[in-house]
Amino acid sequence: MLHWVDRHPWSVPVSIFVLATVIARFSQPLFGVTASFTCGPLRQQVYSSLTGASSALLGFLITAVTILAAFGKRPTTTLADQHREEALALARMRLVLVLLAAAFFMLVVLVTASIALASSNYPDRLNFADATILGGVAAGVAGILYGGLGLGLAVTERAR
Repeated sequence: MLHWVDRHPWSVPVSIFVLATVIARFSQPLFGVTASFTCGPLRQQVYSSLTGASSALLGFLITAVTILAAFGKRPTTTLADQHREEALALARMRLVLVLLAAAFFMLVVLVTASIALASSNYPDRLNFADATILGGVAAGVAGILYGGLGLGLAVTERAR
């Protein structure tokens, strides 16, 4: 299983999104309480904060993808160095996929929170918005942590 995750690292944020969305959607039957921040007097402030934070993180992720995309293969003289550079380029490409998945989930949070903010005049709990936002935040944070560590390693490796 770890070998598959190593080959498909984008599956980490996707799996976390599915898991967190299911838990958020069915939180009351599972835990006896609702995992909701969409009902109550602070609804508009929460949605506004979510849109601001997710757009800032989206900008960070796009910048990280751009940095990794700028790293090309270095010229090599030996066959062993050439294989090493190809392996590093493949690792950077996989990191880009993780960061793009995290950016997608931050975009999901941004769009869902914006739509929920526009329709927040209803006093009821917005179950779909709750589940989507919580899942998107969890997946985005997981992708940022995974991709951020990889970005740090890629920059460190590139600097040597």
